[in-house]
Amino acid sequence: MGVLDRNLRGGVPTGDLVALVAPPESQSELLLEAVATAGPSLFLTNSRATEQAAETFSRDDQTVRRFDESTIRDGVSELLAELPVQGYAVFDAAEPFEQLEPPIHKSTLDKFISALREKEAVGLIHCLGTQQDKARRRTLRRADQVWTLDLVKGTLAIENRLYITKARGDAALTEPVKLRLTDQVTIDTSRDIG
Repeated sequence: MGVLDRNLRGGVPTGDLVALVAPPESQSELLLEAVATAGPSLFLTNSRATEQAAETFSRDDQTVRRFDESTIRDGVSELLAELPVQGYAVFDAAEPFEQLEPPIHKSTLDKFISALREKEAVGLIHCLGTQQDKARRRTLRRADQVWTLDLVKGTLAIENRLYITKARGDAALTEPVKLRLTDQVTIDTSRDIG
């Protein structure tokens, strides 16, 4: 997504963990798919059937695995062994992380971030719901970037605005990026000047 990369001064740095916070009724899964299909990827699903996700991510350089709280707690290192170098790791649900006790939650996210840095990859965790949940705040505090998708339902249109409120080591954006989330992700540049 070139316009988003430009807004982020070249894109998400390798080794970064991004937390995407979105309302459950949004089309935020399209953002996950856009990240996971940008290059070699490891797509880790908790909310889809593995077969269904494998249909979306069917290239040879894309791997789909199922995970749950016990897999995250006991075997996150084994899951992340399949992370491609300079690729993407996408967890489609944050709940299994957030159900862990705080010390285990922290050590698990630390392992995830360490794997991202070692493999020069980018990670994304899909956080459905609000930022107010106590467990969610732990994930957001540990993330390098926080992207918040806002869904605005008007009488004539539905608007999706992506706020990048945290970008560790760089400036967060001061204005939202307006997205069109239909069957794919596009960035609305109709108001851009220049």
